[in-house]
Amino acid sequence: MRGLTLKYLLRRLAQKYLPREVALRKKAAFYLPLRHFFGRGFSEFVRDTLTPDSVRRDGYFDPARIQQLVSSGLGPELLDSKRLMAALVFTLWSRSYVRSR
Repeated sequence: MRGLTLKYLLRRLAQKYLPREVALRKKAAFYLPLRHFFGRGFSEFVRDTLTPDSVRRDGYFDPARIQQLVSSGLGPELLDSKRLMAALVFTLWSRSYVRSR
């Protein structure tokens, strides 16, 4: 059944337009470089949004761990950037939708 799967067909199609080694390479993780993507004010926005007091008030996360994530997630560590973004988006969502109800 391999010849009829979408992934197989897409790889076959990709071989027409890309070098074979690119078309057939294994999947790789992609992490968004937060500071570069969101610009210079992003670090300040994150620090203002995820202050220890506000994180404590929200009650979802450990403020000390979030501060560690802020420090490392705004740096070159890609896995921490992903975790920081998840915490930031959840916090913004909860403050907009959970707290307002």
